[in-house]
Amino acid sequence: PGKLTQVETFRVGCIGHVDAAEMRQAVAAIGEALRELEVLEI
Repeated sequence: PGKLTQVETFRVGCIGHVDAAEMRQAVAAIGEALRELEVLEI
């Protein structure tokens, strides 16, 4: 799809069923990765 903003972004996609527990795990893993990369402001 076309870019709607000038802000750098990334997408997370999934083919299949993702339940609430799996989404919480994904968000926690993304948070951990951002901390390791020292991304402190988003």
